[in-house]
Amino acid sequence: MNLEVLKKAKKEKRMTLQEISDKSGIPKRTVDQIFSGKTTNPRIDTVQAIERALGLGGGSEWTEEERAAGVVDRMSIDITADEDEVITMLRELETRKGIDARRVAQRVIVAMLEEMVK
Repeated sequence: MNLEVLKKAKKEKRMTLQEISDKSGIPKRTVDQIFSGKTTNPRIDTVQAIERALGLGGGSEWTEEERAAGVVDRMSIDITADEDEVITMLRELETRKGIDARRVAQRVIVAMLEEMVK
């Protein structure tokens, strides 16, 4: 993904972030974080949805630079907008606070499941 290509297409199509969100099905917060550069390694299916919303190819050809930055092909699964937002917030915790968000989330989920069993 080349952020500049996305920004150029957004400008040429005169689309707002909300319009891209609506057309792609990606939460506006996620779209905003990608376009602002806060999310540096977005999921491949998220980028493809944004590319399709902008009328771009939406292919999965990644440059060596992008792969080196951590962009990888992943199995595509359907998630809700709420789930995507939680994932985005976990990534933000990791990048902004240096917290191992995966481990924290796992502990919270395990505790909640244990509480449900009682």
